Amino acid sequence: MARARKPKKKKRPPLPIASKPSLIVANGDGVEALAMRAALACDWPVLGYVPRGHSGSALRPGTLSDHPLQAVKWNARAADLTIVVTASAALHGRAQWATRWAQRYRKPTLHWWPGNADTSRLHVWLTTYRWRSVHITGAAAHQLGRAADLIELLIASIQRHACGRVIESSSADHGDVHQTEEPH
Repeated sequence: MARARKPKKKKRPPLPIASKPSLIVANGDGVEALAMRAALACDWPVLGYVPRGHSGSALRPGTLSDHPLQAVKWNARAADLTIVVTASAALHGRAQWATRWAQRYRKPTLHWWPGNADTSRLHVWLTTYRWRSVHITGAAAHQLGRAADLIELLIASIQRHACGRVIESSSADHGDVHQTEEPH
């Protein structure tokens, strides 16, 4: 007796990452919402997967599931770098899962919290890798605390670095990064 074939999984639509550096976030609360607002205020391109049913578009396609962690997983995979923002050195929930998935997909990860928010260290970390997109995620709104003040600083620092880098190396090849590092 012949076995019935498993139905094929639907494919994840690709994110349209342009040559201009982009921010990748889901439609979450907390860090993701603050990062998206700060990036849009600076006129920085924002893309990313969103949970199914949360206003998907060409730049922000919906995932196959309505679970918010599915979007975080797909965004970690699509981005070149992941920055996780929390209120303390401890990782919980979405921040912990984003770090695990970024490491699983061999993407560089930086954990950013009030106790280690150093823009010169961020600049060195960003300079270490070739990238076109940064995934920012982390604490939910109720876990954010003092980290909310860091989001605008983080976005401004990344954008300032990206603009200088684009001018200096506009013809650089943007290949895949195969290292995982979480500076301490």
